[in-house]
Amino acid sequence: MPYSRNIRRSITGIALAVTLMAVAIPAVHAQQQTIEVTAEVDKNELAVGEDLTLRVRIDGSLNPQQPAIPEFDGLRPMGPPSIQRQTWIRGGTSGYTFSYLYQFVATKVGTVTIDPISVTISGQTYRTEPIKVEVFQGLGVSTPVPGQGQASSQGPPSAEGSMFVTAEVDDETPYLGQQITYTFKFYRRSALFPSFGRYGQPRLSEPGFSGFWKIQEPDQDEYTETIGSNRYQVVKLTTVLFPTVVGTLVIEPTGLTVPIDFFEAPNYLEAEPIVVEVLPLPLGAPAEFTGAVGKFNISADVDSTDGKVNEPVQLAVRVVGEGNIDSLPDPAWPDFDDWRVFESPSDTSSRLIDGRFVGTRTYNSVLVPQKAGLLTVPEIGYTYYDPSIDEYVEAASQPIVMSIAEGDGMSPLPPLPGDGTAVERAGSDVRHIKPVPSSLHESGGGLTGSAVYWAVWGVPLLAIAGAVAWRRRQTASRSGIAAARKRNALPAARSALAVAGESGADPRVAVADILLEYLAARLDVSVTGLTHEALDKWLQGLGVPLDLAVQVEGVLGAAEMAKYAPEIGDSLAATEHFERTAKLLSDLDEAIDA
Repeated sequence: MPYSRNIRRSITGIALAVTLMAVAIPAVHAQQQTIEVTAEVDKNELAVGEDLTLRVRIDGSLNPQQPAIPEFDGLRPMGPPSIQRQTWIRGGTSGYTFSYLYQFVATKVGTVTIDPISVTISGQTYRTEPIKVEVFQGLGVSTPVPGQGQASSQGPPSAEGSMFVTAEVDDETPYLGQQITYTFKFYRRSALFPSFGRYGQPRLSEPGFSGFWKIQEPDQDEYTETIGSNRYQVVKLTTVLFPTVVGTLVIEPTGLTVPIDFFEAPNYLEAEPIVVEVLPLPLGAPAEFTGAVGKFNISADVDSTDGKVNEPVQLAVRVVGEGNIDSLPDPAWPDFDDWRVFESPSDTSSRLIDGRFVGTRTYNSVLVPQKAGLLTVPEIGYTYYDPSIDEYVEAASQPIVMSIAEGDGMSPLPPLPGDGTAVERAGSDVRHIKPVPSSLHESGGGLTGSAVYWAVWGVPLLAIAGAVAWRRRQTASRSGIAAARKRNALPAARSALAVAGESGADPRVAVADILLEYLAARLDVSVTGLTHEALDKWLQGLGVPLDLAVQVEGVLGAAEMAKYAPEIGDSLAATEHFERTAKLLSDLDEAIDA
């Protein structure tokens, strides 16, 4: 009906108008939203060295320009601003809010005025109100500026900063070649950064350490520290350095880039540079001194004290101690009279123990005695400078007396028959020549037609088939034994630890032996004779994490120190050795199965 069609048309028109009004009204409100620029700080009173956050807020603009921040006398910027963007809808009205957050650090006492900050939007300039901040001197020791480091003479850090770094060395006037320790610390108040690490890990910018021998990557330690009334999470990085030149050296600043939030730019913290004055070694060095600095012992041993002329003897000379093991000069080799000497490349093993760089350098040689009797491997000297007592020390290995027997001689060749002066005739008549037959014919059947021929060919085939079957059986047998060893490796190691704990043996040596037995059984390989470096690379090649490989190397290194330098002592209790090794074994087992 026409009447009904008109009603439907009217209703449709009304609904369309209502819809357009619902869409248009918020748009008009959004377009008519006023632009407002404000500035605020998180505190109006702070101490020297404390950080200040300035927030510049812009309401009503979709794409504002970055605020123009003037310089403030008494406040130092800590980096570029972080930006936060917020879209909101309230009561049918939508809008945008931009916030620019700036970090400053107070540098001097007094009243600091934050002048008006200008923002230009669509050709119009908006300005904030000025803000006054009072800066006072903090209590206690002088406050290091957050983001700056401190030398070793400045004392502990203050409690004012929420996030800062420090750097120091344990000795600012070392001798040439003497170990110093460079320590970099990152402090953060965990209560202020509950989501720390969620948006990425801090990135370290390490200096080049020009003029120093850097042994290894920094060793990281994490702990908590209370400064004043604030509790900090501390990450400490320790780097061992050995100066290689005399004079004034500068360790450039270490930087740290710290992600804080998804929307904020990362903070950049930087420690102060450190000046190190390297002293030359004292005068009066012995003639045998070749540059070793630290504290060392030297020992020598052979694989057997009995031998024969021209039969080789294995000689191992070990220099053990603390110092720059990786670049030690060679010992003062004596004259090996009555011996022929064949040298091999040296092997070095080193690690950090209680902050000191220790290790072993082993020189392997082959000695070949040239005569029988009691022969002596002479003492081998090693001269070094010990900074702890400010003296040159001359160490030497013990001479080794060996009993050398006559070698196995060669029997003389038998003499040729005759006197060698004349040629004798063996016969005088001509041998009989066989007459030519009247016809030629084959004698017997062909070779391939013989059963013996094919039987001979079958023997190697049968032998090969038998060898293959035997090899498969042996492989299956070994696989079964290896699988059983792998299954029992961890329980056997734990049982061995329990027995060793009651035996009274040196725990460092005992746990190292148990660890090697475990690795051999668990991986079905022989690890005996591998250097620490080779074992470390081999474990990492199997997917074992680096920290576990380093722990394995540490256990083996401690055993070497116990064997060859027992006077250096052990900083851990026996039970702690067994507990740490038990945990290491469990972690290794999980890592290998992963």
